[in-house]
Amino acid sequence: MTDYYIITKTELNLDGFLTETDQGYTQDIELVNDMNEEYDATYGKFYFENKTKIELGKVTIKEFFDETPFVLNAGKIVNDFEMVKELPLINNENKNTI
Repeated sequence: MTDYYIITKTELNLDGFLTETDQGYTQDIELVNDMNEEYDATYGKFYFENKTKIELGKVTIKEFFDETPFVLNAGKIVNDFEMVKELPLINNENKNTI
């Protein structure tokens, strides 16, 4: 079976709530790894380093998104093309259009 990795964009909406929106899919495992490494190095790192402060209300997620408008990750994997057929194919040539 073929794996399809769904690329999700995480950002704050105008009401200050986190939103996750599926932007497309890829089968390029190198692109998946690059996106997920970038996600871990930015948002993941911020959250891990500030988890207690966030829980105590001393730091907000908004502070991260004030500096970084959105992050991408490819954490959902499906093996049925029907689940991604409405999404655009993302590759190295068009990844910056997200």
